[in-house]
Amino acid sequence: MIVALEEVMRFKLIGLAIFMHLILAACTASSTTPPVTTQIIISSTLPPPAIKPTNPPPAPIPTSIVAVIPASKAVPAPTVAETPIGQEGNPMHNPVYLDQAKVTALKTSPPQFLVQITGSLPTPCHRLHYNTGKPDQDGKINIDLYSTADPNLMCAQVITPFTEEISLNGLPSGKYSVWVAGKNAGEISVP
Repeated sequence: MIVALEEVMRFKLIGLAIFMHLILAACTASSTTPPVTTQIIISSTLPPPAIKPTNPPPAPIPTSIVAVIPASKAVPAPTVAETPIGQEGNPMHNPVYLDQAKVTALKTSPPQFLVQITGSLPTPCHRLHYNTGKPDQDGKINIDLYSTADPNLMCAQVITPFTEEISLNGLPSGKYSVWVAGKNAGEISVP
């Protein structure tokens, strides 16, 4: 019985050794495919051509083979001149994600009005900007929101929340509706 157990153990050890050998062989297999590049340069020294034995052997001939991708398939690198630029050299306008806009009246005399806005910017590198328009003939005041960022800065790609208060002072007497980025923020009445 002990002899039978020894034979079983021997077969198990041999099987385990073969299995481990196969695992190690699979782990060490490597790919021989060269990486893709836009230019491949192969330098070598060619053996001398076959010549008559009476002549002395010539020196090896150095050669270089250059493979270039045609210009029609090459992708040009972006240049500074191609960077999108808005008016007067400022970076172009980027979006602002508006969550809420609300008009509040401060208890002052004469009354002062604030537009409280909350939302998000595309990245921490973006800065909030706004343009407050003059009231139109219907008493509508439009506030446009946009953000800017330096396109040459590396920045974490994470939405960044903001809260801002915009003052609406110096309005003539009348009733006005305030719109922020196309959303109605409320109505105000200036005495």
